[in-house]
Amino acid sequence: MFWHEKPFTYPVCIPPNRKPFFEMTHEEAEAFFQWHQSILGERIDCLSSVAARELGISKDLLDLSPESLTPLWRWFLSILEIEDTPQESLDYFWEHDEHPEPFRAELLKQRKKQYTLQTELIMMDVAKYLGEVFVKSLPGIYWTYFEKPENDFFVKTPGLQGFADARFTPPFQMFFEPEHMTRVQAAHIWKGTQKEDDLFDLYHLWKKNNWLQSNP
Repeated sequence: MFWHEKPFTYPVCIPPNRKPFFEMTHEEAEAFFQWHQSILGERIDCLSSVAARELGISKDLLDLSPESLTPLWRWFLSILEIEDTPQESLDYFWEHDEHPEPFRAELLKQRKKQYTLQTELIMMDVAKYLGEVFVKSLPGIYWTYFEKPENDFFVKTPGLQGFADARFTPPFQMFFEPEHMTRVQAAHIWKGTQKEDDLFDLYHLWKKNNWLQSNP
């Protein structure tokens, strides 16, 4: 993926060079997960400090509580930036995408706008914050990754385990990938339907429907 070169105004953390998760060896996946866990506190502290300062609120209000997701998301929506997708990225997509026509042409139209690189990197920090809100507030939720089945969309990706859909017997284990779910909420901006409570609502949806501890 390509981005326009712009100076960063946020102290970003660029992940170490890596291949796609599904291509990682066991050793590479474990190393990435350990790196991810080692920077959680630092990145959350950085995010909270910047967001609190720019919101004009006490950093104590960004305390990893479910309620803190609302001001954090309000801040993120206020600084989110969108840019024209560089032509190199569109060319790469057109050359490598395997969807049949007319879907490929339609997908290309949708890709003509993208988040800036800084927005993408901030979104990663927001995802870490969201993940820790679940871990801190719901017993039994923890960070992990899995390696099988190998064709799963989130294979070897850091995420949360401990959720389950109790509508099934036995309950169906649910894996929550914070970066993906944060991106899903951010996508509301493309339709103009974004709300400052989007992350807060997402938290309660997963707590209510997929947290077995709440339904003993």
